[in-house]
Amino acid sequence: MSSSVLQRPTRRSAFPGNTESISKNGPNAKKLRRRYVARHASPDLDTGDTGQEQGNRLATKPTHAFRNPVHSLLELIPPNTPEQYLAAHCVLRTLVLCNCPLHSRYSQRQQTQLFHFSGDIYPMTTTIAIIGGGLAGCEAAYQLATADIPTTLFEMKPDHFSPAHKKDGLAELVCSNSLRSTDPESGIGLLKQEMDALGSLIMSAAHATSIPAGKALAVDRDLFSDEVTRRMESLPNLTIVRQEITSCNDSCLQNFSQVIIAAGPLASEALTRDLMTATGEEDLYFYDAIAPIVATDSIDMTKAFWGSRYNPEEKDYLNCPLTEEEYMAFVTALKEGGRVKPREFEKVVHFEGCLPVETMADRGDQTLSFGPLKPVGLIDPRTGNQPFACVQLRAENKGKTAMNMVGFQTKLTYPEQKRIFAMIPGLDHAEFERMGSIHRNTFVNAPKVLTPHLELAARPGFFLAGQITGVEGYLESAATGLWLGLFLAKKITSLPPVESALGALMGHLQTPAKKFQPSNVNFGLMPALNQRAKKALRKGLYAARAVKAFDAWREQESI
Repeated sequence: MSSSVLQRPTRRSAFPGNTESISKNGPNAKKLRRRYVARHASPDLDTGDTGQEQGNRLATKPTHAFRNPVHSLLELIPPNTPEQYLAAHCVLRTLVLCNCPLHSRYSQRQQTQLFHFSGDIYPMTTTIAIIGGGLAGCEAAYQLATADIPTTLFEMKPDHFSPAHKKDGLAELVCSNSLRSTDPESGIGLLKQEMDALGSLIMSAAHATSIPAGKALAVDRDLFSDEVTRRMESLPNLTIVRQEITSCNDSCLQNFSQVIIAAGPLASEALTRDLMTATGEEDLYFYDAIAPIVATDSIDMTKAFWGSRYNPEEKDYLNCPLTEEEYMAFVTALKEGGRVKPREFEKVVHFEGCLPVETMADRGDQTLSFGPLKPVGLIDPRTGNQPFACVQLRAENKGKTAMNMVGFQTKLTYPEQKRIFAMIPGLDHAEFERMGSIHRNTFVNAPKVLTPHLELAARPGFFLAGQITGVEGYLESAATGLWLGLFLAKKITSLPPVESALGALMGHLQTPAKKFQPSNVNFGLMPALNQRAKKALRKGLYAARAVKAFDAWREQESI
């Protein structure tokens, strides 16, 4: 081997065509390049030079090409040679160290070029760190580890818990045990199909631990967490470290060239502050709430009845009917009930798709009767009639020993919850296994601070996944981790089409808005049909188009 060539590690090729060496005659980035080469280069077999000695020699080369790092990097796009790859990588790191706000330095076109390029250069890394063992973090880690990429997952439990988490296991479900509808003509039903097709860990574990819930996919949350944890711990290329990471500059991350932050909507205050500094945003949060869980054997079955909407023979839901008088008294109590107050420096902003039950009551006396308490499709077998309103409870586990109050996310104080919810027929003497609670959900202004590949524009090499990106829902969060894991593992090279459920969800994160808000997957995120169709047929048309577009993309990506 010539002394003018630096032999790189042979475990993973950094460049197209499996090039195994890097010329030392390209541009350099002074100390940064010396440090990079010292870390990644193997000893030269001809000269015996160590990586450090090679880096020292390279640091003596002219540096005129790096006087304006942004312009230098753009001149290297697209990088066609190993020298350009290494040089551009050094420029990226220079920009990080200089805390350069990339989005303000050059045009959107150039920015898009840069981050498409950055997706090509990242395979130079040999290890990836993931912060957070929730649905998104586990999904990303699973995809990377099964692609033989050494991955380290940092999870702060059991040393530290968020206000909503109680268990030590990974992928703990805190708000509900439902993964929502399986209807193939719904956005979430399509997303399930697409995740299954991409080999989703979360979907596989959900199928293995599912419990009856009508047309919804619900799981036994304890068995689900146990299943995900077991599968993760069995992966040979995955290391799980039980330790809290408080910033992007944490010393534990120094040896990783890529980091995925999947800390979830309950990211610690320290990590949230660090993200606020990185993104330049000051209000990165809204509020979500958790519904109460009731012990089934404490429910008065003489007042409640089993049945699903339009399917009275099914026993997936337990229904508590209310007369008009009972309903109005209940709404009044909700309006007057004592509530948990936010801290002085926090502004309460609720996600419209998951409003606290008392907030819905505040909006009008009949709001709940057209929302979670709507009686449509439910017939009380005692009267043979549809009640004025109806509270539904969904099974929490296979044995149906616990029931979740559907749509009853709340910020009422615990004593007020017990008092007011006891007004519901059948729950007069209910025993609550978990009270409803409120917590802060953290998310970024994704269209402004993230690239199309979920990378922080201000910190190349740092990616976000999960609800912190600005998606809402268990599966939507897991889906971003699934896509990012596959992308960084190079199993896929492009974004899915916006006509598909996953593509529409990713597209939402790149759609600028005056006030960006999290969103569930839905047909409204997809392009219009551009054809006349009866309302009853539109969902089917959206679904058919999504399936066709997604299948074509999978064939193109060979997955």
